[in-house]
Amino acid sequence: MRFPVSLARYKVFREDVQAGDAAAPGEAPSGFEFAYIGEERTDELLCLPGRATSAEDLRARFLCRNICLAALKNRRVVAFSWASFGLFQFETYCFPLLESEAYLFDAYTLPEYRGLGLAGRIRRRLHRDLAAKGRTRCYSVTLNDNQSALRFKDKMNGREVDRGFTLRVLGRWTVGSRARPERLRAVPERSA
Repeated sequence: MRFPVSLARYKVFREDVQAGDAAAPGEAPSGFEFAYIGEERTDELLCLPGRATSAEDLRARFLCRNICLAALKNRRVVAFSWASFGLFQFETYCFPLLESEAYLFDAYTLPEYRGLGLAGRIRRRLHRDLAAKGRTRCYSVTLNDNQSALRFKDKMNGREVDRGFTLRVLGRWTVGSRARPERLRAVPERSA
């Protein structure tokens, strides 16, 4: 039975990318390659198990010039993460990004490839590539009950900079926290 009301709580993290981070391993492990993928991979992304992203949502991501860095094994997508340069948008928490910022979202690894460190390597590669473009502040969101993602944020030196909630009623109406970008940006850069 589906409940007519659902509540989700989440944390907003900031990962400050610094010059020294570029030395961290951001290369694909042996047998894998990293590549930025485009709209031509939409059908492949739609077929991944455990995913609920629609074709329309993927088209919108590419239309908004979001980027997707993927780990490939035998030319097949096995893991990926997205980055947005224009807008931080998670449910009702939304604000335009500055030239020095990026929003990292929707990281996924096929179950049979979990535990190999692909997500961390993809994230470090994104950090390196984004820093080269002057985007040294990266934001992301994790639901409070996603313990593995919270551990991942800790490994990536992510710092919690805000919290929020989303309340969904009858699957049709959504209310929730509003973004406070001034709060996120007021947190001092981490020291080198």
